[in-house]
Amino acid sequence: MKIEKFVPKHILGITPYSLDADFPKNLSKKYTRLSLNENLIVERDFILNLISSSLNEIDPRLYPEPHGKIAVRAISKFLNIDESNIFIGNGLDDVLDRISRVFITTEMKVAIIEPTFTIYSYYIELCNGIKVPIMLKDNFELDVDRTLKVCENGVKLLFLCSPNSPTGNQFDEKDVNEILSKFNGITIIDETYSDFGRYSVCKWLDDFENLIVLKSFSKAYGLAGVRIGYMLANKNIVDIMKKSVHPFNVNSISQRVVETVLEKYKYFKENIDYLKTERERLKKDLQGISGVTVYPSDTNFILFRVDNRITSLELQSKLKDMGMIIKDRGNLPLLENCLRMTIGTKAMNSNLINALKTILEINGKI
Repeated sequence: MKIEKFVPKHILGITPYSLDADFPKNLSKKYTRLSLNENLIVERDFILNLISSSLNEIDPRLYPEPHGKIAVRAISKFLNIDESNIFIGNGLDDVLDRISRVFITTEMKVAIIEPTFTIYSYYIELCNGIKVPIMLKDNFELDVDRTLKVCENGVKLLFLCSPNSPTGNQFDEKDVNEILSKFNGITIIDETYSDFGRYSVCKWLDDFENLIVLKSFSKAYGLAGVRIGYMLANKNIVDIMKKSVHPFNVNSISQRVVETVLEKYKYFKENIDYLKTERERLKKDLQGISGVTVYPSDTNFILFRVDNRITSLELQSKLKDMGMIIKDRGNLPLLENCLRMTIGTKAMNSNLINALKTILEINGKI
């Protein structure tokens, strides 16, 4: 039996989302992974203690509260946003998946501001939509006029990541507001990294019925392995989203962890502030390396470009041989020879700087 005949053709043509470069097969070698923007500054023992205390609050024999009610209540209190405006999922990828299945139909035009997080393209392809790419300016800022003009041609949905991955910059607040005001469709603003940025668009939820804001606990709160993400939108959108998901989509442990973590926000805010300080130190160290161009960051990572005496892929490979994993982004538009590195602990960052200097010296750069 040929199974493929039972599968929609557009599914067969999808390339699986791969993270092979971030999860090496050689598990016997110890790597420092600075490629997935995990928060390595938050102390592991602190998180484990929070999880342990959360475990005491649950009975694993019982089903979790429907639609993540405990976590939703905690988020509502923390952000001072009504519970009816919150939809929660098993990580932000899960929320994105639900949004895509609800709003993207076959051959529907969906715009993406590029270069950006490649998962948006994956979900558009998965739902058989039509991706409409809109390039950033050379300085990675929004081209508002071009964006609005392109969106006039039948675009129903717009993905906008701000602060943007992998460029690292948070877009000008006025530019984002203008797009929201003039685009006659749904705008999805991914604020995964906004805790490290300068502002949040959450304050506009009451002003724009077409706004969906995405949030995550993976970055600022060091909970990438726990998988909690959520979206904020008007009640009508949230109610529609709930039609697409079974009631037990968020487990009891994760719900209680969210509640406990938000009660300890002071600790996380101190770590966010420290990370911002370390970001500036690391930026200066990178700028001190000949042949390296460093870009501004409002996130927990830094994008940098190396000159053409070595390719970004070659540099990534050489760093991996030295036990350091960072992300090659040179295959994305506008990002030739660019790499993205997570801001880790001071020791991790210093080790990476030394490794970069060693590699670039060998290649005749400094």
